[in-house]
Amino acid sequence: MDPTISQTEGIIKWSQMDVSNLDLNPKTYPVNHFESSPFAIDPVINSRVALWFGDALSLCVDGITTTTNETVSELSPGILHRTGEGYLTEARDQLRSVRTGEARLAPSHPSLPCRHLILTVCPRYSEKYKTAAETALFSCYNSILEKASERNMEAVSVPPLHLAGKAVFPDELGANVAIRTVRRFLEKGYTQPQLIILAISDPVLFRLYQSLMVGYFPRESAHEDYACVRLPPEIGDDEGAPWLPDRRIRIFSNPAENPNSSEQDNSILEELNRDFVKMQDDVDKERLLSDGGRRRRTLSNLNDMERHIAIEIEAKERLPLATITIENRRSFIEALFYRRRIFSIKRTSLT
Repeated sequence: MDPTISQTEGIIKWSQMDVSNLDLNPKTYPVNHFESSPFAIDPVINSRVALWFGDALSLCVDGITTTTNETVSELSPGILHRTGEGYLTEARDQLRSVRTGEARLAPSHPSLPCRHLILTVCPRYSEKYKTAAETALFSCYNSILEKASERNMEAVSVPPLHLAGKAVFPDELGANVAIRTVRRFLEKGYTQPQLIILAISDPVLFRLYQSLMVGYFPRESAHEDYACVRLPPEIGDDEGAPWLPDRRIRIFSNPAENPNSSEQDNSILEELNRDFVKMQDDVDKERLLSDGGRRRRTLSNLNDMERHIAIEIEAKERLPLATITIENRRSFIEALFYRRRIFSIKRTSLT
């Protein structure tokens, strides 16, 4: 085979793959995560992805993906068997290092059925740092596809990368990250690669990929119904990266009337937000007179310190500093510091 040209004629694309062996009954899954499928039927996208059962090295494509470590001191046994240890030394001398989540191109070799060997370093999985590991795994897949697009590769094969880390990802999580990243990548309008091949050599994992592909790449309305129950509730952002609920920004038309706000909330940000919306003339003076929001007070029932500060703020704060005499400069500055929350003034009369 000529490794300079992708030969993908015998590969069955997802748009043509038989999935009649799968149980696609939505009632099989008790929880409905979506009211409608988050992924629409798209025949063009479905024709640009394939699920391949077998060894990726049996494919003749522009780019074949494999994993390494950050010092490029190891490669998969299949590649080393074909190329020898000398090729590993050559790749290490050229690349020096590969960061976790990064994809880089190694020099080609006559024994490999590809023009480019794409190396990536997968993260270690830890349940404690699940989101970080998932994000790094997403970065691996996304970097591979972007690198293939930059080099105008017609076809690229990608194995299940989640099996390569020192601490292996759960299959369900790893497969979801892989497939949704491919789907989001194709949605962004990249013209290359024309075909992305997910190469799986394990029969159990291949069946898992099949069941998820139906949800991420639906071909008919029944597949969309299946996607609502089969896909996980968190499907990432518009690129496929994990999306953290804690980082969502909530926007209200009138923050002062936010039903979830608490009167006892001491957050400075929320306090300033309410003051801004209510447009008070002088926030600190109003706070002095409000007695913590329980009842309205007047200057007559403030204590000496509070009354003095209110008068200072009212009369002098907006005057140019040069117009303030030496005699009253101290009281003015103390009142100004009080307003800025820099320090607390002792509860004694200012003189």
